[in-house]
Amino acid sequence: AEYKAAAQEVFSLEAAGKLGEAKVSIMNGGRHANARRATANTFTALKEANLREAEAKAIASKETKESSIFIMACLAAGALLLSLLFAFFLTRSITRPLDRIVEQFTWMSRGIVSRRRNLDRKDELGDLARLFDQFSDYLEHDVTGAMRQIAAGDVSLRLEPKGDDDQITPALNG
Repeated sequence: AEYKAAAQEVFSLEAAGKLGEAKVSIMNGGRHANARRATANTFTALKEANLREAEAKAIASKETKESSIFIMACLAAGALLLSLLFAFFLTRSITRPLDRIVEQFTWMSRGIVSRRRNLDRKDELGDLARLFDQFSDYLEHDVTGAMRQIAAGDVSLRLEPKGDDDQITPALNG
């Protein structure tokens, strides 16, 4: 407001032909010059305040960015760790029963048919283990029993075939 009033006064002096007084107002120490300087100082102070605020926001933004990167890195590491643990336990839940089934195969290949896996699982591995246990039962009771009976000289053996394509039972009956 002071600057506007001083400028109006300079314009009025100029319009009235009082150029000397107008020049004095504009020169250092004059009303217009002092008002202009005050206005310029106000703009400079405002600019400096804006710069300080911008620098403070830049610092805060940098800190936020750095903490966000740290948090994201921690979350990523945690997710990776959880994924690895999940994969480890999932793999282990498959490989342990498979190892037990392979062990039963090994026993059977050495002629040991009396051992059972008895895996209590509701998935394909449990189905596979139950089938091996059933096959071991068949070998232990039917086949081995029939072989003992035949070895003892009793050939009156008659086993029921397990199906149309059963190759073991008809051979024992023969």
